[in-house]
Amino acid sequence: MSKWSWRRAAWYTAAACTGTVLLPLAVPAIVTIYAIVWIYTWTHDPRARTNAMRILPLHPRRVFRCIAALWAGMLDGLGGPTLAIIASYMAAKLSRSSRPQDTAVRDIKYGPQAKHRLDLFVPLGRGTGLAPVVVILPGYRWAKTKRARMYRPMAQTLCGDGMFVVLPRVGGEGAGPDGVLGDFHLAIQWVFDNASNFGGDARRVHLLGYGAGAHLCAMYSLIVPLKTWYAQADRISPNAQLLSSRRADQCLRSWLRRIKRVQRPVAGLILVSGVFDLASQRRYEAERCIEHLSATCRSFGAKPEMEEAWSPATIVRCLRRRSAFIPAELFASSVLLIHGKRDSTFVLQQSQRLFRELCEIDVPDVNMKIYANLRRVDPSIALLAPASALAQSLLEDIRSSVSPSQPAAADETVSGSDDDDDADAVEKTPNGLSNLSEPTAPTRTLNPPALSSISKQAPSVNDTEPKMRACATGRDYFSQRRTKSMLTAQQTFKVSFYPASVTIEAARGAGDQHLVIDRGSGAVSVMKNGTSAFAAGPQRTLSAHGIMGMINLQRGPYLVLITGREAAGSIGTSTVYRVTETRVVKVASDKPTREYDAIDEATYLKLLDNALGTKSFYFSYDMDLTSSLQRQSKADQQPLYKVASDEFFFNKYLSESLIAAVDAYEGAGVFVLPVINGFFACHQMRVRDTTFNYVLVTRRGRKRQGTRYFSRGADEDGNVSNYAETEQIVDFAAPNASTSTSLANLQMSYVQIRGSIPIAWAQVANMYYVPELKVDFNQSKPRFDRHIEQMLDTYGQVVAVNLVNKVKYEKPMGDAFAQLSTQVKSPHYRYVHFDFHKECSKMRWDRISLLLAELGESIDSFGYFQRTLRPEAQPDQMQSGVVRTNCMDCLDRTNVVQSELARLILARQLRNINVFSATDTIGSFPALQQMLNHVWADNADYVSCAYSGTGALKTDFTRTGQRTRLGALQDGRNSVERYIRGNFFDGERQDGIDLLLGRYRVQPNEASPFTQQLTLESRALVGTAYICLFMLAYAFFYPRNGHWFGFSNVMFTMAWIAVLALVFATVRSSHTAELVNWPRLVAYQYRPAISHTNGSLSLPLVNRWLGSGDIKASSRSSDSRGNWPTDKKLA
Repeated sequence: MSKWSWRRAAWYTAAACTGTVLLPLAVPAIVTIYAIVWIYTWTHDPRARTNAMRILPLHPRRVFRCIAALWAGMLDGLGGPTLAIIASYMAAKLSRSSRPQDTAVRDIKYGPQAKHRLDLFVPLGRGTGLAPVVVILPGYRWAKTKRARMYRPMAQTLCGDGMFVVLPRVGGEGAGPDGVLGDFHLAIQWVFDNASNFGGDARRVHLLGYGAGAHLCAMYSLIVPLKTWYAQADRISPNAQLLSSRRADQCLRSWLRRIKRVQRPVAGLILVSGVFDLASQRRYEAERCIEHLSATCRSFGAKPEMEEAWSPATIVRCLRRRSAFIPAELFASSVLLIHGKRDSTFVLQQSQRLFRELCEIDVPDVNMKIYANLRRVDPSIALLAPASALAQSLLEDIRSSVSPSQPAAADETVSGSDDDDDADAVEKTPNGLSNLSEPTAPTRTLNPPALSSISKQAPSVNDTEPKMRACATGRDYFSQRRTKSMLTAQQTFKVSFYPASVTIEAARGAGDQHLVIDRGSGAVSVMKNGTSAFAAGPQRTLSAHGIMGMINLQRGPYLVLITGREAAGSIGTSTVYRVTETRVVKVASDKPTREYDAIDEATYLKLLDNALGTKSFYFSYDMDLTSSLQRQSKADQQPLYKVASDEFFFNKYLSESLIAAVDAYEGAGVFVLPVINGFFACHQMRVRDTTFNYVLVTRRGRKRQGTRYFSRGADEDGNVSNYAETEQIVDFAAPNASTSTSLANLQMSYVQIRGSIPIAWAQVANMYYVPELKVDFNQSKPRFDRHIEQMLDTYGQVVAVNLVNKVKYEKPMGDAFAQLSTQVKSPHYRYVHFDFHKECSKMRWDRISLLLAELGESIDSFGYFQRTLRPEAQPDQMQSGVVRTNCMDCLDRTNVVQSELARLILARQLRNINVFSATDTIGSFPALQQMLNHVWADNADYVSCAYSGTGALKTDFTRTGQRTRLGALQDGRNSVERYIRGNFFDGERQDGIDLLLGRYRVQPNEASPFTQQLTLESRALVGTAYICLFMLAYAFFYPRNGHWFGFSNVMFTMAWIAVLALVFATVRSSHTAELVNWPRLVAYQYRPAISHTNGSLSLPLVNRWLGSGDIKASSRSSDSRGNWPTDKKLA
């Protein structure tokens, strides 16, 4: 026998022995699993009792998925630290420890039936004030709450914390969700009428629900807005429909008719581990093969109309979309969502979706807390042991949600009848649905759904430490609680489409003015409300949070709308939002008035969508985010677009037509919204007894932005690639900052800049790992002079720090920069060359202190900006210069140096205002140091993703303060990804950026820029490469003679690898001009000429398969002209 045959025989023998040993154990295990699943199905699925053979699962995949779901459900029931908490509770009971001070009043009748009973837990020792009321709805399969007694220890804990707790008993045998909610409604009305008699504040009623109870609490809170919407809608159209399905809408109406009297909206909601989208929950359960076993199925059946009518997230979304302006006062004024990240019963996305929808409709106070290491957050279990870390964290969350709640408005009654009594105040507008009353600017606390928050005193226990995820790299890190109060002027726009025009109305700030866009010519004008444009109802209406602008393509104009936003933080009292979703909407008439190429139009839209999808756009309604605090202090009181920085007004090209239209009208400036591209972070920090907001803003310039290899150096006007301004702000003017007299309304900022080396140079992609470097020294002098002149005019003094290598590949860049710097005559310019890789080699990152020491004199003389926000107050001091940092990409080395410089300045600022002592450093406060590490690493990742397509390198040093080998491996991965993107994907990204920023403007009836002809030799090489890959895959999956390492299979594989290497070498040597992904909209001046060889070679099949130019030409037939895909495909 051969060597390989003996090995195969040994393998088969070992497998047979293992199977023989495990078989006696496997058979009983499989039988037990089937028995468990069958018994559970028999007891929980009524269909199994009538047709067992058809309903009982037989397929192993379904059975094992079902047992996995049951096992996960059991773990969810344990809830992480449940056993330890129960043990501590039993120990406390045995030791007869003191109970919370409360007076329990049990079995109070609140309804007509005998089951309508509730328990009150009244806190003692509150003096004469009324306590906030918390009504608990545990929920149990949406049918009954037989576990209500289990919540009495929880009620006692909350009562001991100063809350007036109501624990009603609702539902019963055979009661469905509507029955439970009807009983709950009676209990709430009793609380409104009688709570004050027992010491509870009826104007501060909060609902606390867990699981199914959280779902029912959310549904109850929607009664007032739903009744108001239907009452107003029925006044205009008797058949008004809120939900997408008519049957679902009728189901919702029939349920609302049973609710006869609602005094007022509840003050707040506390929703723990709930389900808020029944359709997605059904899909999730179907994936786990328990769709017919869950309580969701038994309570709501398999009817889609029931799922839609009983989904709070869906209802909120429909309320937002069916009406332009919804008063936030109709909803609960405070909402707190709590969820376990590892919850497998009701997944985290349920709470996140409801959170996003509530944020979109401007509910005043929305918070969300995610417990990273918990499966199910059951407050009844957690609060059994009030001294535990989990209980303390939950209590703090509930306390912060209940205590700040403002009293509700005066008693208002919303009738439950179907008459028109409650619709007398409705004004019918020509737009279709009536406008709801315009709310005042609310106080709002927002946390993005993807980011968790922890309170300032949250215990440092792993089970209670929520984590947030970095967008660019996927790393986990911790965050302090975000800004507590963000005061801002909320804004919403309604876009209405008419046959001949499109109108845009603002919720506030524009007075009686609105924008009108002609659908034929694309002309924009400002008109007064009530003009002929509103003579008929609109064809359709959209809601948006902002107008990024308009862009003209072949078909005509398109609107770029901001349709999703989330609060990223605040500066002072102004909220800053991150754009989460944009939408490009066709303005042109549905009947085309000119010829256009449908394929090219779709390509333009794809490029635009890709450029808008970076998720790094930020804006503010009442603050010029494009300018630093120092520039803002010099600006006049004008509309934002007039004082915005021309360099950082990223959507200025898109806004050109809007600016031209509104420039002559006072108050119409609200329709132009300056947006920046870059990074924004805001974190509340506490140092000893001082609280402040730390804000980091990076603004990327728009005049020469692009991708890594296709945008380098300076242009003829002195604009440099990857130019960005980074501002670090220490903000005591935030509403939740320290209120001491010396620090009140104080703001300090420090600005740094980065940008490509300001000479004429390029790195030409050629499929080599290190691309070809080209430096044109003759054209560099005027570009360099213009750039330095711009920097001196803007910032006063400049210290240019060059971090490139002084030897080998990067040496020509450093020499050219140094030579041109010596020719600058201004005393306000200084050049410093620090060879980062040489000085910090072998992971000696502490040597960055050498550079900081060299810059010390300049840093001291520049200072930083400081002001106190008071009327007519002048800045306390100004920053007189900046440090301009660059490396080759202005990404990795640049970010390390900028972060170290920011730490130095921050310590100096805090020391100057006596927050730091003379001996304190950033390292003296671990929470502050950790926050700085992660914020600056995230800043590096965002800027790097926008420029290179990957996260930044060397962020392990930024995050941890030291270089690690794991970080070096991550850098290697990012470097490989940058190579692939730079050669094969970045050309298309560059086209999208050129289109978005207006460097390429689409002209009607122009020749297609997307036609690309490959030579026959290139097609043959690409075809050969595909054949090689196919043969290598064949050799892997079907080795010759059955052995991977047999001689014939190895030789076969090596031969095809050699052919593939030869093809790659040939392509890299003479065909990069065709096969590298070059930009197609704006000509790239360094693209090599196409080499035409073997022109007589004819390869029909390869030519047919790879001839993209021929295929595209055939697609552009006369039949395709004038035809346009539907709007749904473009959305």
